[in-house]
Amino acid sequence: MIVNVAFIISIYKGDNLSHFIEAIASIVNQTIGFQNINIYLGIDGELSGVVEEYIRDNDKLFYKILKNGTNKGLAATLNRLIEELEQEEFIFRMDSDDICVKNRVSIVLDEFHNDEDLILIGSDMIEIDDNGLELGRKVMPETLESIIDYSIVRNPFNHSTVALRSIFFTRVGLYDVTLKKSQDYELWSRALKLKVRAKNLSTPLVFFRVSHDFFDKRNSAVNYINELKISFDLMVFFRRFDKLPMILGKLLIRLLPRFIGKIIYEKLREK
Repeated sequence: MIVNVAFIISIYKGDNLSHFIEAIASIVNQTIGFQNINIYLGIDGELSGVVEEYIRDNDKLFYKILKNGTNKGLAATLNRLIEELEQEEFIFRMDSDDICVKNRVSIVLDEFHNDEDLILIGSDMIEIDDNGLELGRKVMPETLESIIDYSIVRNPFNHSTVALRSIFFTRVGLYDVTLKKSQDYELWSRALKLKVRAKNLSTPLVFFRVSHDFFDKRNSAVNYINELKISFDLMVFFRRFDKLPMILGKLLIRLLPRFIGKIIYEKLREK
């Protein structure tokens, strides 16, 4: 069955050209055939000259290119792209430096076609460094029940692996642009509270680039405050007060010396 799918990708000044080229190539070479894929690219502010030149020289690869005059952040950029979607029924996310496995789209579409009520699919992912060397695998909860349980303490979906039916945004809404971090976690929390049908696949479908400063960004005060608010909200909504010690445990990790917190954080990501 041939369908049109959309990829929504944001790029900004700090992104690496060679990583971006790899990311786009992994979409172009999907087994479903590139003729069935529309790439919506959001340029968030000014780019380096070499990245701008690549996009200009390869503009036929992109179905639509939208540019923010100034840097507005990931949530605002993705919302613009979502509002520009046309007739695509399935929307795939990935970052500008990630790499899809060749049959990512085919695997996910099979899942959607086998369950018409399913509107959100994520997956495990393989983390790689700046040179493409594998660092480990991030394993996610698979069933909706385990996803809800997991979500009260941690983000239950790897953002770069997510695929959605277009009706997701009609039912749940767009990303919250008032949040500087954890916008995807907040979006999934709204979806879970609305009881949308969701799952994670145990097959890793994306190679996720972990840059040298990933932990520092992930461990920022703004990010943790947002995560804490979301966790407490979900805990109260689902009446899972048994999760309170784990939520407070995350706070303790943030208060530890940074190098110790980094070791614990990396161990938790392996579970």
